[in-house]
Amino acid sequence: MAEQHQSERPDRPRLPKLWMIIAGGVVVVGIVLASALGNADNPGTEQLAKVGDTSIAPPPVVPGSLGINMSDLTELWNSLPQPPRITGGFVHATEPGQYDSFIYRFGDWGRLAGAYDPSTEAVYALLATGQFSHEATAQLYLHLCFMLNPYSQECIDNYFEKGLGDRTLVDFGDVSHQVEWQMNDQTWRLDIEGNVLTIRVLAEAVS
Repeated sequence: MAEQHQSERPDRPRLPKLWMIIAGGVVVVGIVLASALGNADNPGTEQLAKVGDTSIAPPPVVPGSLGINMSDLTELWNSLPQPPRITGGFVHATEPGQYDSFIYRFGDWGRLAGAYDPSTEAVYALLATGQFSHEATAQLYLHLCFMLNPYSQECIDNYFEKGLGDRTLVDFGDVSHQVEWQMNDQTWRLDIEGNVLTIRVLAEAVS
């Protein structure tokens, strides 16, 4: 039986090779340096550089949170082409205590929910859940990994190895399954019950 599972080990999304990214960065840096040296005698070069630098620093990460803010959540989730996509507004709810909650429904088969601090907009917990009957349920982990650990192959591998035990969702039909693992300061919990997958990610402050 172990050999059967190993032969059916799912193909995992692989990230671009790091050397390709580094090589591209080196080329860009070389062009910029060459341009800067060529204009060293031009008194307007420094001023143009300052005017062209319009980048805005991202908001600081709130210690103990998941490192993302409510204002960025939709854009981060939709950065991947795989479904499901967030196409409407969230429903916010004021809760007693420090954190408020939000929920977005993917039709009647799944949802994305979580908890955040309204005073800072920092997100402290996320929950993504979906029914096995919808094919997009198998992609929920990809969106969570990209939001919380961008371009991390370790996050993807943890989901398959620690979460699913190198199996696929098909292997858990009508089976109960619960497991938990750590990813940096995040606690990931996977639950399967009644052909419904639920993935929770908790920040250090609430785990």
